[in-house]
Amino acid sequence: MIHGVIVAFMNVDGNRHMFGLGLAGVFVVTPLWGLGLSRRTCWALVATYALAVIAFYSQWDWADFPKVFRILGGYYIAVSLLAAIIFALDLRRPRVPLREPR
Repeated sequence: MIHGVIVAFMNVDGNRHMFGLGLAGVFVVTPLWGLGLSRRTCWALVATYALAVIAFYSQWDWADFPKVFRILGGYYIAVSLLAAIIFALDLRRPRVPLREPR
């Protein structure tokens, strides 16, 4: 996420909103649910995020709206590829049998 923030600040073509809303979407979709908040609170935050995106793009330009999902999609594709690489490397590691407890 640090990379996205740095790129957003260095971006000179006015697409900071794409990274800000995209990275917020990554947080709302994934780690938010592991914070121990109630389901009602999590869904309220998801609804708040969705309303913020709709409110922003209703004032900005709807043509840029799909860019938010490019950030989300790129993140989940990258995470899935990284998980597949780690899994493939783990399969190559020889397994050591577990000893029976005494």
